[in-house]
Amino acid sequence: MARRNGELAGLTPRARGPKAKPVDPRDKKIAELERQTRKLQARLERAEGLIELQKKVAAILSEPLTDDERA
Repeated sequence: MARRNGELAGLTPRARGPKAKPVDPRDKKIAELERQTRKLQARLERAEGLIELQKKVAAILSEPLTDDERA
């Protein structure tokens, strides 16, 4: 009877620890896109470095690269 009235509600066991927060799918997508952006940015920087190296080598050899050689 007392339980039905809510008088013993404080005596029932409760889960310990912080409550789990639901994961927002938008947060997952944002994190994935940020990882992809960092990866592509690093790849772009490497490609630009290689292009600069090719330009320097071409200048040293005094032979400009043609479009076919750059590909």
